[in-house]
Amino acid sequence: MNLPPAVRILPMSRKEFGQKKASAVQREYFSRDLPEAGGRYRFYERGLGAVAGTVVLFQYDNAVVASATLLDVTRFRRPDEDGCSGYFDFDSSTIRVFRPMGPEQMREVWPSFESFGQVRQDLPSARYPTFLRATLDGATIAASILRAVGRVIGGDRKKVFTRADVRVAANVDRDWWTLSWNPIFQGMRIDHPGKAPVQAKRHRNVLKRIAYGEFVVTAYGWTLVRSTPPDEDGRHGTDLRKIAASLEEKGTFNPKDQSDERERTLVQIAQRRGYTFRRRLIAAYEGRCAVTKCDAKPALEAAHILPYAGDKSDFICNGLLLRGDIHTLFDLDLIGINPRTFAVALARSLRGTSYDELAGKAISMPKDKDKRPNLAALKRRWREFRKGR
Repeated sequence: MNLPPAVRILPMSRKEFGQKKASAVQREYFSRDLPEAGGRYRFYERGLGAVAGTVVLFQYDNAVVASATLLDVTRFRRPDEDGCSGYFDFDSSTIRVFRPMGPEQMREVWPSFESFGQVRQDLPSARYPTFLRATLDGATIAASILRAVGRVIGGDRKKVFTRADVRVAANVDRDWWTLSWNPIFQGMRIDHPGKAPVQAKRHRNVLKRIAYGEFVVTAYGWTLVRSTPPDEDGRHGTDLRKIAASLEEKGTFNPKDQSDERERTLVQIAQRRGYTFRRRLIAAYEGRCAVTKCDAKPALEAAHILPYAGDKSDFICNGLLLRGDIHTLFDLDLIGINPRTFAVALARSLRGTSYDELAGKAISMPKDKDKRPNLAALKRRWREFRKGR
C-alpha cells in the first residue's frame, strides 16, 4: 500500500460534543453527520498544519475513535459568528470508525507514543499499515463476515439468511454492527447499494438480496465461503482440530459405562487444574482470577506462563490464576499479557466479542512480590502471543 505523507492526531473536546460518550460521537458524528456534510469538519482554534493526503486520527475522551484522509484546509481571516476559524475537507469515503484505541493500544502500534493531550501530534507514517490491521480494517471485517456466513449456512449454498443471523454468528453487538460491520456487509452485495463502501475486489459480489432483509451467497461467494477456514482458535486451530478428529476416531465416550466416563472427566478436570499448583496460586492471588477478578473458586485454574514441563515449571512466578475460559484463551495465545504494562491484550479474533471489556486492563498481582509473574517468562510468552496477532 502507499504510505500517507503524514499521520496526525487531532484532539476533539468533549465540550464540543456535549459531553457525549465516544460511541455516540462515532455513531452520530463520524458515521452520519460528517459524511452528510461532505467531509467538512469545522474547527474553532488554529486547526491543523498538514498537507493533503495526511491521515488524521481523531482523539476523543483519551482515545482515538476515528480516522480520515485530509484533502484541504480552509482558514478564515477572522472567526465567523459562531467562532469558527475554518474547516478541514476530508475525503468522505475514507472516514472510518473502530474500537477506541487508548494509550496502551497506541503504543503497541507506535512504541514512541507517550500520551494523549491537547497538543496535535505527529506519528511515523511507516507504522500506518500496522494501525490499519490493529483497527479491524474493512478487509478483516469482510473476512470475518465470510466466516460468519459459513457458520450460518453450513454446507447449504442455497440457505437464506438475514443480517441478524450473520451478526449473531460473528458475535458482534448491535451498535458495533451498525457502525462498522453493516456498511461492509452492504458493500459485499452483488446488488451494491449506492452509499455502501466499495470493497476490495476479492470481497465484492459475494452476497445477494433475494427479498427484504433476506440474503443468499452468490456462486462466487460460495467459493470464498468454502475456502475460508475458521479461526476461532487462532493459530492453534488446525492442531486442535486434528487432535479432536483423532480422539473421535479412538472413541472417548462410552455411554454404556457412565461411571468410567465420569471418573475420566474428573481426572481431566484435576489435570487441568493442577491441584497442588492451583492451591498455591489461589493463596497468592487471594482466590481471584488475575484477569477478570472472578472469585468463584470452582471456576479458577492454574495456568502456566511458559508451557508445563514437569514439576520444575510449577513455580508461582511461572503461573497465573485464571478463570477456566480465560485459561483456555491464554493457552491458545488469544489473550496476552503485556510485560511492560501488565495490561491484557486480545487477538484480532476476539475483538468485537464480550471479551472486549478486558482489553487494556491491568491484571491483578499477588501482594508478595516474589510470587508475581516472572518478567522474563512474560516477555517470552508475549512474543508468542504477538506472532498470532
